[in-house]
Amino acid sequence: MKPFLIILLCCMGNLAIFAQTSQSTIASRNAIYVDMPTINSIGTLSYDRIWYHKNLFAWSQRIGIGSNFHYSTDISIPIETALLIGKRMNYAEIGLGTTATFLRSSHQIAEWSGNKAQEYWFMGRLGYRLQTKHFILRTAYVPYRLLHTTWTVPSIDRKSVHGVSMSIGFAF
Repeated sequence: MKPFLIILLCCMGNLAIFAQTSQSTIASRNAIYVDMPTINSIGTLSYDRIWYHKNLFAWSQRIGIGSNFHYSTDISIPIETALLIGKRMNYAEIGLGTTATFLRSSHQIAEWSGNKAQEYWFMGRLGYRLQTKHFILRTAYVPYRLLHTTWTVPSIDRKSVHGVSMSIGFAF
């Protein structure tokens, strides 16, 4: 799983080349927002960047950090890339990504075979984005698929979870 995350992060850095050559009518390319609820966390604080925008299509990527504040260490890190289709402020959003969750407890937990656990999830996104010069609002249907867990008993009975997500924040 680590090589996948490293490759994804390297791709995010290399996309800056496209940002220099695109013609854009978008009001702002960057956003910081709170996304709630997400898998294994109450909410996520995310940074989103639109790297490419031309005509009806745009490409964005985000990275975030979230927590349930339940264990001594309880961190979720989502990484996502999305295709945006629309004009001016209104976009349909189709995205794919992964979420890594790292947990550590101050005491032994039987299902974890110790005091640490990790989960890796694949996620999709089908939603709507409103992004103005200083505001972002996102809402989406988000399916998750469990890729890997170190729990001896998975945290949920099913390996697939479906939900909705809403984000609100500041664009710049």
